[in-house]
Amino acid sequence: LDLRRDIQFDTTITRAVWNEATGRWTVETDRGEVIDTQFLVSFENFNTTLMLVGSDAPLTITMYDRIAKVGSTPVLNAVSFFLIVGSGVLALVSVLAQREKRVAADDTI
Repeated sequence: LDLRRDIQFDTTITRAVWNEATGRWTVETDRGEVIDTQFLVSFENFNTTLMLVGSDAPLTITMYDRIAKVGSTPVLNAVSFFLIVGSGVLALVSVLAQREKRVAADDTI
Protein backbone atom coordinates (compact mmCIF):
# COMPACT_ATOMS: atom_id res chain seq x y z
CA LEU A 1 0.00 0.00 0.00
CA ASP A 2 1.78 3.14 -1.23
CA LEU A 3 -0.02 6.04 0.47
CA ARG A 4 2.95 8.37 0.05
CA ARG A 5 2.36 8.47 -3.71
CA ASP A 6 -0.93 10.35 -3.21
CA ILE A 7 0.07 12.66 -0.33
CA GLN A 8 1.84 16.02 -0.52
CA PHE A 9 3.23 17.31 2.76
CA ASP A 10 4.37 20.91 3.31
CA THR A 11 2.07 22.09 0.53
CA THR A 12 -0.58 24.79 0.81
CA ILE A 13 -3.66 24.83 -1.39
CA THR A 14 -3.96 28.34 -2.80
CA ARG A 15 -7.09 27.65 -4.82
CA ALA A 16 -9.52 24.74 -5.24
CA VAL A 17 -12.37 24.80 -7.74
CA TRP A 18 -15.06 22.11 -8.01
CA ASN A 19 -16.24 21.39 -11.56
CA GLU A 20 -19.84 20.20 -11.30
CA ALA A 21 -19.90 18.93 -14.90
CA THR A 22 -16.87 16.64 -14.55
CA GLY A 23 -17.14 15.89 -10.83
CA ARG A 24 -13.48 16.79 -10.32
CA TRP A 25 -11.37 19.34 -8.45
CA THR A 26 -8.83 21.69 -10.00
CA VAL A 27 -6.32 22.49 -7.27
CA GLU A 28 -3.53 25.07 -7.34
CA THR A 29 -0.72 24.89 -4.79
CA ASP A 30 1.87 27.27 -3.41
CA ARG A 31 4.43 25.32 -5.46
CA GLY A 32 2.78 26.46 -8.69
CA GLU A 33 1.30 23.03 -9.42
CA VAL A 34 -2.14 22.64 -10.98
CA ILE A 35 -3.66 19.29 -10.11
CA ASP A 36 -6.85 17.75 -11.53
CA THR A 37 -8.28 15.24 -9.06
CA GLN A 38 -11.48 13.44 -8.20
CA PHE A 39 -10.86 13.59 -4.44
CA LEU A 40 -9.51 16.38 -2.26
CA VAL A 41 -8.76 16.13 1.46
CA SER A 42 -6.97 18.98 3.20
CA PHE A 43 -5.84 18.57 6.79
CA GLU A 44 -4.68 22.14 7.24
CA ASN A 45 -5.87 23.17 10.72
CA PHE A 46 -7.66 19.82 10.91
CA ASN A 47 -7.28 19.40 14.68
CA THR A 48 -8.51 22.92 15.41
CA THR A 49 -11.52 22.90 13.09
CA LEU A 50 -12.49 19.40 14.22
CA MET A 51 -12.92 20.67 17.78
CA LEU A 52 -14.99 23.81 17.08
CA VAL A 53 -18.27 24.02 18.96
CA GLY A 54 -20.40 27.07 18.21
CA SER A 55 -18.77 30.30 19.30
CA ASP A 56 -16.74 28.68 22.09
CA ALA A 57 -12.97 28.50 21.82
CA PRO A 58 -11.75 25.31 20.10
CA LEU A 59 -10.79 22.49 22.44
CA THR A 60 -7.14 22.73 21.45
CA ILE A 61 -7.01 26.42 22.43
CA THR A 62 -8.87 25.75 25.69
CA MET A 63 -6.41 22.97 26.56
CA TYR A 64 -3.40 25.16 25.80
CA ASP A 65 -4.82 27.95 27.96
CA ARG A 66 -5.36 25.51 30.83
CA ILE A 67 -1.82 24.15 30.52
CA ALA A 68 -0.43 27.70 30.54
CA LYS A 69 -2.40 28.58 33.70
CA VAL A 70 -2.39 25.35 35.70
CA GLY A 71 0.32 23.22 34.12
CA SER A 72 0.09 19.81 32.57
CA THR A 73 -2.01 17.18 34.34
CA PRO A 74 -2.40 13.46 33.63
CA VAL A 75 -5.97 14.08 32.40
CA LEU A 76 -4.84 16.74 29.92
CA ASN A 77 -2.02 14.50 28.74
CA ALA A 78 -4.45 11.62 28.18
CA VAL A 79 -6.99 13.77 26.34
CA SER A 80 -4.24 15.24 24.16
CA PHE A 81 -2.89 11.80 23.33
CA PHE A 82 -6.30 10.46 22.29
CA LEU A 83 -7.08 13.54 20.20
CA ILE A 84 -3.80 13.22 18.32
CA VAL A 85 -4.20 9.48 17.74
CA GLY A 86 -7.87 9.90 16.77
CA SER A 87 -7.04 12.64 14.28
CA GLY A 88 -4.34 10.48 12.72
CA VAL A 89 -6.70 7.52 12.43
CA LEU A 90 -9.39 9.70 10.80
CA ALA A 91 -6.84 11.04 8.31
CA LEU A 92 -5.64 7.53 7.44
CA VAL A 93 -9.20 6.19 7.04
CA SER A 94 -10.03 9.09 4.73
CA VAL A 95 -6.99 8.43 2.53
CA LEU A 96 -7.74 4.70 2.37
CA ALA A 97 -11.40 5.32 1.51
CA GLN A 98 -10.38 7.63 -1.32
CA ARG A 99 -7.97 5.07 -2.66
CA GLU A 100 -10.62 2.32 -2.62
CA LYS A 101 -13.07 4.58 -4.48
CA ARG A 102 -10.42 5.38 -7.08
CA VAL A 103 -9.54 1.70 -7.55
CA ALA A 104 -13.24 0.81 -7.86
CA ALA A 105 -13.75 3.60 -10.40
CA ASP A 106 -10.71 2.45 -12.39
CA ASP A 107 -12.04 -1.13 -12.41
CA THR A 108 -15.34 -0.01 -13.97
CA ILE A 109 -13.62 1.75 -16.85
